[in-house]
Amino acid sequence: MFTNNTETFKDTADRLMLASQSKTNRRMKMKVLGIMGSPRIGGNSDILLDDALAGAEKAGAQVEKIILDKKKISGCRDCKKCNETGLCVLKDDMPEIHKKILEADVIIHSVPVYFWSMTAQMKAYLDRWCAFFDASWSWHKAYYPKMKGKPIGLITVCGDPNVHTADPVVHSFKSTVTMTKMKWLGEVMASASDKGDILQNEKAREQAFALGERAAQRYFYQFRKEIDHDGKSTPFINESQIHRGGGSKQ
Repeated sequence: MFTNNTETFKDTADRLMLASQSKTNRRMKMKVLGIMGSPRIGGNSDILLDDALAGAEKAGAQVEKIILDKKKISGCRDCKKCNETGLCVLKDDMPEIHKKILEADVIIHSVPVYFWSMTAQMKAYLDRWCAFFDASWSWHKAYYPKMKGKPIGLITVCGDPNVHTADPVVHSFKSTVTMTKMKWLGEVMASASDKGDILQNEKAREQAFALGERAAQRYFYQFRKEIDHDGKSTPFINESQIHRGGGSKQ
């Protein structure tokens, strides 16, 4: 236990305490996953998602971004096999994304508005979430502890000066969160058209950065989950601490 002959008991205790704290900090580091649903890489939705992930990283989180347009994601076939097994039969990139979703503590989605809805890439991805549920639309038992109460955030960008053109997209994600008993982190709604226009919108960028910071702050989401006797998890999340990420007109 002692590293040398001159190390005292107190020195050893202090050293072991610091080592233990270091391991705990590494183990407890937040994982914030960004899902980019725009086919225009480097565009406005992508920029705001990068801002959000930068905010999360600054707050101490481990971040990762998945660009859906670079993945092969087929549309759900409603074969219902996943209702029985919890595994999708389609052979593409979505099963690997499922793993990333399960591992993440918080997920932030970013998507532009296409015809008052989300992009085809984001819709295909979201439809494939059905693999997490059984025939009664309850979480499969294996997924429940990892998904129940998981905070979900959203960034939307529309070409219309009225950011509420994106309301149907927000409604879709919020309804999903409500139905699945996850938690709503907040939304950032912005207006931009040409690629890079969002760089001039400091307000939206600040809101996106704040959304990421909020995702990683420990007072908002505590890592440890209380497991009850049924194997279900109850996250220590206080809904009064969840603030919306904006949505005013430009």
